[in-house]
Amino acid sequence: MKFNSIKTRIGVAFLVLLIAPFAVGLIIALAFHEKILQEGAISKAKSFANTARHIQREIEMEMLRLAQAYARQKSIAILLPLNMGDKIGKELHRVYRADRLDLITVVDAHLRVVARAHAPDVLYDILPAKPYFERTGTGETVVFIEVLSGPELKAECVPKEHLPDVPPDANVLSLTAVAPIQPIVQEPPIGFILLRKLLAVQQIPTRSIANSLHVNAALYFQGRRVSTSRSPSYDPPLRDPSEDTIRITLVNNVETTEIDIRKEGHASVLVPLKDYRDEPVAVLMIQGPVTHQIGVRRKAWLVIGAVAAVMAVLIVLLLHAIDRHVVKPIRHLGRNMERFSENPEGRLETLPGTNPPDEIEMLYRSFSSMTRALPNALDRLRQENERRRQTEESLQLMIENMERRIEERTADITRMNETLKAEIAERKRTEAQYRSALAEKEVLLLEIHHRVKNNLQIISSLLDMTRNRSKDPRVIEALTAARNKIYAMSLINTQLYQSNRFDRIDMQTFIQNLTNSLGMLSADHRRIRYRIDAHQFFMSVTHANPVALILNEILSNCIKHAFVEQEEGIIDISLRRDGAYNILTVADNGRGLPADIDVKETQTLGLKLIRNLVLLQLKGRLSIRSAQGTTVTITFPRAEVIEDEIRS
Repeated sequence: MKFNSIKTRIGVAFLVLLIAPFAVGLIIALAFHEKILQEGAISKAKSFANTARHIQREIEMEMLRLAQAYARQKSIAILLPLNMGDKIGKELHRVYRADRLDLITVVDAHLRVVARAHAPDVLYDILPAKPYFERTGTGETVVFIEVLSGPELKAECVPKEHLPDVPPDANVLSLTAVAPIQPIVQEPPIGFILLRKLLAVQQIPTRSIANSLHVNAALYFQGRRVSTSRSPSYDPPLRDPSEDTIRITLVNNVETTEIDIRKEGHASVLVPLKDYRDEPVAVLMIQGPVTHQIGVRRKAWLVIGAVAAVMAVLIVLLLHAIDRHVVKPIRHLGRNMERFSENPEGRLETLPGTNPPDEIEMLYRSFSSMTRALPNALDRLRQENERRRQTEESLQLMIENMERRIEERTADITRMNETLKAEIAERKRTEAQYRSALAEKEVLLLEIHHRVKNNLQIISSLLDMTRNRSKDPRVIEALTAARNKIYAMSLINTQLYQSNRFDRIDMQTFIQNLTNSLGMLSADHRRIRYRIDAHQFFMSVTHANPVALILNEILSNCIKHAFVEQEEGIIDISLRRDGAYNILTVADNGRGLPADIDVKETQTLGLKLIRNLVLLQLKGRLSIRSAQGTTVTITFPRAEVIEDEIRS
């Protein structure tokens, strides 16, 4: 059976649309049912744990009563103060095995051993002071699970026949009861009696739990099984839990469960056993049958098998009906089509008497109509093919003409490209010549700036030498002013010479150098502080020279006149842009201008120089205000604006 057949596809669709949802629902139901079985098994395991705790408490209460009975014996209370421990040990040695005890130790109030039932001749050693002696010292009898180390067992002289399966120096578990020996109630005890049952030897509490609950029970201590008890009515062998489960039970101090509902499965619950410090030291496992859950699970699978068989029968019947009423008529129609393709003049045979569906009969009628209309369709197809052939020939001629035109246009473009390449090569040569000429001009301009800088420095040095030889204060003052002006202009050429560009000056650096120079020439430079705000402000050489002279003149006047009556002063210098204008502001916090001075009418050389430089060279405006110091504001157009006015 091919996968592409209708029969197969309908079968697959049936599986997808009907069986698949049923299977998914069945899986979900099984998962839910499995969860219920698991919860039932867990509930059963927890009931085992509750009963096991009750049995453990009964065993501990029996041990507690036994310890109290031994502590009340008059012979022990009488012989203990008389230091007759050997007689106490012999007396206890005759009876302790009858009470199924492994160790009995009697100590005085100082924890000195005075008698041992299991070793009457080993006396007078000192027991370590453990916390449970403090509780017993108050008159209380305590019972608990204790871990006895190898050295403690050796000190107790435990006979080896009591520990047949315990490795040498290994730790063992003991159910220990400690009772005070009090001849007179309400008085401090004169000693203590310790009763011990070794859990591995006497199978405590696994034997009692196994016999009472008809289950298997085991005790795990330090990674190994130390005690095992099986119920005669529970056939499956005991299965040890995983190491991880035991570790989780001890570390988290919680009950854990392991459930297996397969054949011969089990339900196990692991209960931590705690010592006198309330810390888990061992794990008690109770393992019981899950017969009910296994039976319920088997019945569920039987029901699932029956339903699956019914579904399989339904699928087979459905596929048979499809094959008879659908597939066979379609195949018959296919054979008729093959005969028609070999002989178009023939006719379709009638359908066999298989009672086909209406759709199949409609398909037969449609195919018959198609065969009758096919000759006319063939004629129309031939005519259409002829029209398309003629159209194709016309298109071929158009394509040939187009290719010829494209070749001609390509030749024109090729010639234009050659011409363009020649022009590009010529432009590159011209550009190289321009670059060479520009490099020569840059070298020449660099040399000019270098020589101007050197000449200005020579003139400044000559003025310094003349000033140093002169003794007339007015001559010194005039020479200093001239030297400062020359130095201010030399700073412009120095920066141009030291920078990579010759068309602009970094005003922040220039102003810092100028104030440093003026400060060194002033006797009071240590008490004047400059605050400069011209970061990233660049100015053309055309504006930089007059601005340098203006700044030199203003700062010289500030240093000379502004702070005569002050211990220290501050000069703020700022350069900023406002649209098409540059604004230079110099402000000090000195004494200001005298009230009788008219700035506009004053004809001093310094102010006249400042006014001429601002009005004639910078084409700007000058403003001087005197209030809490002197503020000079110069507003002048940027170099680009002046160039545009000149060009216009």
